[in-house]
Amino acid sequence: MIRVFIIMGCMIVMHMHAMAMQTNQIPFDALADADIAFSGICLSKSVYALKKRVFGQSVSVFQYTFQVANKDVLKGQVTDTFSFLQAGSSKGSAQMLTVPGMPDYEIGTQYLLFLSSESRLGLRAPMGVFQGQFKVISDDTGHRFISATAKQRHMVNAFTTQTNSAAKHLSSQHSNQSHIVDFNDIKRAFLSLQKDEQ
Repeated sequence: MIRVFIIMGCMIVMHMHAMAMQTNQIPFDALADADIAFSGICLSKSVYALKKRVFGQSVSVFQYTFQVANKDVLKGQVTDTFSFLQAGSSKGSAQMLTVPGMPDYEIGTQYLLFLSSESRLGLRAPMGVFQGQFKVISDDTGHRFISATAKQRHMVNAFTTQTNSAAKHLSSQHSNQSHIVDFNDIKRAFLSLQKDEQ
């Protein structure tokens, strides 16, 4: 019985910590602390059973696989087909390890990801939970932009909002997104942060 209360107490503390991570805004400069950063297309999502037990219980997480072009690796060792493990954002089953606010990735969609180093369980997460992942969208010419949600806007306010006709068209197509920024501006700014750290 005591063990049940200890486990429940630990889970409540973890939940409160996750909620704090979810609500704390991080500045763009904090992305420099990412272990790996890349842009890639989500190829697959599957449920993965962790080999290590959590509080004596078997748990599952999601395994995501991305296709990554060499030119789109901004930091770290990322192969052309790169997989990582991540907690879910909502309960898929009683055994699913979840963290509120954790993003999900749609198969066939391109993202720009700034991921943490692996935890002791082998999991990664975007920096600032949802804040370190951006959806990448392209105009008719193939020029890429990132789409920042209202909760990410503080990170990209320093960048010029795209006002050309292609970006306006993209904004109208992605009405649930609040801020369209040139992909290359974000890439250059991040690489500049990396040089400043050296």
